[in-house]
Amino acid sequence: MFQTEHGYDLVKLFRAEFELCKLKAGETAAILSSSSAPGLPGPWRYRREYVEAAFRAFADLRVAAFHIELPPIPKPVLPIGEGPLGLMTAGMGKTALGQLHSALGALKEVDFVFDLAMTLFSPELAEIVAGGPRVLICVEPPEVCTRLFPSQDLKRRLLNAQRRMEKGKMKTLRVTSTAGTDLTMEIGQYGRFVEGGYADDPSRWDAFPSGQVGCFPNDGSGEGVIVLDKGDQVVLPYMRYIGEPVKLTVKEGYIRAIDGGVDAQLMRDHLESWGDPEVYALGHQSLGLHPHARWDALGVYGWDSMGMDGRIFYGGYLLGTGPNTLGGGTRDTPCHFDIPMRNCTAKIDGEVLIDQGKIVAEDLRVKGR
Repeated sequence: MFQTEHGYDLVKLFRAEFELCKLKAGETAAILSSSSAPGLPGPWRYRREYVEAAFRAFADLRVAAFHIELPPIPKPVLPIGEGPLGLMTAGMGKTALGQLHSALGALKEVDFVFDLAMTLFSPELAEIVAGGPRVLICVEPPEVCTRLFPSQDLKRRLLNAQRRMEKGKMKTLRVTSTAGTDLTMEIGQYGRFVEGGYADDPSRWDAFPSGQVGCFPNDGSGEGVIVLDKGDQVVLPYMRYIGEPVKLTVKEGYIRAIDGGVDAQLMRDHLESWGDPEVYALGHQSLGLHPHARWDALGVYGWDSMGMDGRIFYGGYLLGTGPNTLGGGTRDTPCHFDIPMRNCTAKIDGEVLIDQGKIVAEDLRVKGR
C-alpha cells in the first residue's frame, strides 16, 4: 500500500480508476509529468507520489509502463511572465512536447497515457489521441479524486446531455439567471465534449475527476449579457469567489464590455495584458452534473486544487473564454477564463435542462435530487 501524508491509498485509487479505463494485462502505458511548476502549491506537489503510485497500479494490472517528465514550458510561451502567474495563466494548451518529437512519438505508440502535465487544449493532445491511445488527465489532489470518483451513472447522464449538443445539427443555447444573465448562442458547428472522469474508449481523452458536458458557440455567435453574481467563481486564472456583480456584454461571440467593481477591473486588466483580440471570445460552455461536487471547495482548497468542484457542480453552468481547439476550432489563444456560475437556467432549443441551478431534465438528474 502506498499512502499520502493524509492516508489516501493512491495505488488502490489509481488501480480502480485504471480499471474503469479498461486497462488490461499486456497493454502499455506512459506517465507524463512536467517540471514546469515544482515550486507551486496544490496538485503539483503530489506529482512524485502520483508517478510512483501509478507505476505500482500499472504493475498490479500487468501493464508495462514508462515515465516521461517534460522540461519547463519554453519562455516565449509565457508572455506575462514566469513564476506562478505566468505558469498558471499563460500556458493553456502549451507544452514542451511540441519541441520533443521523440517523446511525442513514444506517447503515440502506447495504449494509455496518464497525464499529470495537463496537455488540455494542446495540439499534441489531439495528435496523441488521433492514433488510438486514450489519455487521462489528472491534476487534482488525492481527496478531490477520491470524493469525486466517477461512476457509470454519471457517464450515462452526461451522454444524455451530449446528445442534445450534437455536432452538425444547429441548435440554440440560451442561458439566463435572476442576476441578469441573458445570453443566446448558436451551437453545432463544433464538436462537443464529455468529461466523465475516465477514458475507456480508443482515441478518447478525459479528466480524473470530472463530470461536465460542454460545447462551443458557432463562429460569430453569442449575443446578450452575462452577469457574474456574488459567490460565483473564477477558477482560472484567479481561484476566487466573485465579490460583487460583473456585467459582460457579448456581441457576435466576443465580450465587448466588462462593467463592475474590483472583479471587473481584474478581468479587464488580465485580458488587456495579452494584446490579443481572441482572448475575448466565448469558449466552451458547460453543464455540471456531478452530485458530490461542492461549491465551498474553492474556499477550502484554494490553489491546493485546480477548482474541479466548481466546474462540475451539480446544476452549475461553466462559462469559458478563449480557445476552441477542443471542439475542432482554430482559435488557439493560451489565455483562458473558467467561470463557474450558480442559479442559472440553461435551455437548448427551448428545452429546459437546468432551471435556476436545479437540473430538471429527467434523464440528466440523479434520482432523489
